[in-house]
Amino acid sequence: MGLKDLKFLTNKKYRIFLILIIWFVVGFIFIQYGIAIQIPNTLIVINGVLIFYPLLILCLALFLAALIFRADLIDPSKVTLIKILILIALLVLVSIYFGVYFLTEAAYFLFVISIFSYVFLTSVFIMLSCYEKGVKLDDKIRKSPKKNLRFILRLFLFLGGLLIAIASVYFVISLGGGTGNMSSEISDKYLSYIVESLPYLLIYIYIGFAILTIIIAFFGKFNAWLGIFFLITSIYAMTMLIDIFQTTGGGDETAGAIITIISFSVDLFIMIFTMSGLLGDKADWIEEKLKIVKSEAIIVWLIFSKAAYEFAIFTLAETELFGTQVSILQSLGAFLLFLPLLVLFAIFGIRNYLKKT
Repeated sequence: MGLKDLKFLTNKKYRIFLILIIWFVVGFIFIQYGIAIQIPNTLIVINGVLIFYPLLILCLALFLAALIFRADLIDPSKVTLIKILILIALLVLVSIYFGVYFLTEAAYFLFVISIFSYVFLTSVFIMLSCYEKGVKLDDKIRKSPKKNLRFILRLFLFLGGLLIAIASVYFVISLGGGTGNMSSEISDKYLSYIVESLPYLLIYIYIGFAILTIIIAFFGKFNAWLGIFFLITSIYAMTMLIDIFQTTGGGDETAGAIITIISFSVDLFIMIFTMSGLLGDKADWIEEKLKIVKSEAIIVWLIFSKAAYEFAIFTLAETELFGTQVSILQSLGAFLLFLPLLVLFAIFGIRNYLKKT
C-alpha cells in the first residue's frame, strides 16, 4: 500500500467511489462556505441535510447490499441495482415515517459510530502501513553490505523518527499558543484538563516505547523500524490535535481557516489512502479473513463514516444536549480512541518483529 495505489480512483470500475468522494467534498466545502459568510445556523443545517442526507442514505444502501446480498458494487448487475434501489426506497420511507426528528435522533447514533468506525479503520490501515514500511526499510539497512554503517543508519532511522515525531507534537502546541490557550473555550475544568494533557500524553507514549526499544536492544533485537512508525503516526496525530486546537478556540480566524483546509486535505488523503489499501491484492486477503464483509463494503462504510462525522457536527450543534461543545467532544473522542490503538499496534509490531528476527 503506497502512493501509487491512489491511482485506483482513475480506474473506471472504481468510479462509484470517486463519485461518493466528490459528493462528500462538495458537501464539506458548502458547510465551510456557509460558515465563512455567516449564514444562519438553521440554513446551514437545512442545506447540509440536503447534501449529506442523500449521501448517507446511498452509502448505507450500498453497504447493506454488499453485506446482506454480497452484491458486487464495482461491477453491479441489473439485479444488484434493483436491490440497491429498493434499499434506498426503504431507508427513505423509514426516515419519512419517523419524521424530521428522526434526523436529530439519527445524528446522536451517527455521532458515536462515526468517531469509532472512521478513526478505527483509518488508524488500523495507517499503522499497518507504518509497520510494513518501517520493517521493510529496516531490513534493507540491516542486510546492507556496508557493515560499518548498518548500526549508525538504523540508529539514525530510530532516533530521527522519534525526535521529529516529538518536535511535531510540540509544534502543534506552539501553534495553539500553548495547551492552556487550546482549552480556553472549554467551560468544564475536567474537560479542559484532558485537552491540556493530550499532547504530552502522546509524547510520553513515544518516549515510553523508545525506552522499551533500548531495553530490548540490549538483548540483540533493535526495533529501528519504530522510527518510521513514530514519524508517520505523529503526522496523523497532528491532524487530530489541530482539530482539537481549532475547536477549543486556539488561534485567530484567518489562521483557523487555513488550518481547517490543510487539516481537511490531509484527512481526505488519509481516507483515500485507506481506501487504496482495501483494494487490489489486499482485497482478497480481507474477504478471506473477515468472511462476511467484502472489501468494497468497508470502503463504502469508510465514506459513510466520514460523511456522518461531518453531518453529526452541524446537526447536533443545534441541540441543547451538545450545542457548541459537539466539535470538541468529537475531536477528543477521535484522539482518545487513537491513543490506545497506537499503543496496541506498537506492541503488536514489536512482538511480530521479535518473532521475525
